[in-house]
Amino acid sequence: MSFNHTVEPALGTTASPITLTAAYSGNVSSAIKMDGADAVSLDVGYTMGTAETANSIQLKVEYADPTNGAPASTDWMQEGNEATSGATTTVTLGERTFTATVAAATYDYFTVSLPLAAKHKYIRVSAKETGIAANGGSAVIRVILAENNNGIN
Repeated sequence: MSFNHTVEPALGTTASPITLTAAYSGNVSSAIKMDGADAVSLDVGYTMGTAETANSIQLKVEYADPTNGAPASTDWMQEGNEATSGATTTVTLGERTFTATVAAATYDYFTVSLPLAAKHKYIRVSAKETGIAANGGSAVIRVILAENNNGIN
């Protein structure tokens, strides 16, 4: 089985990463169309700001399925998390948190799989940083779309 991969810049570039703040606002990607994707993942490069220690990046993933055209601001649905205890399942708004493992101003790189993302038409990603004492970190986030081409190269 072989796959075609499409790389969509979501937030920042290697040459111009985003500067993280304590809020998602300002670090929200544009809508990225996912039609035909069989698998979706995020490739993330993250570094804490100078002299920072033990900071974390948080990622919020949202999906939209508008009936016509591009998504409106009211079309976005945040990914949820489920936890079951006994006969009760509790759903909360989902966020992914990654705590830096290397020194400030050095990039951590990681990939996050989004198993149900391909069921939607559009995706967008937001990022923020927790633990900032004085200097916000930086990030580059790409959405990787994989499509099974049934063995055709």
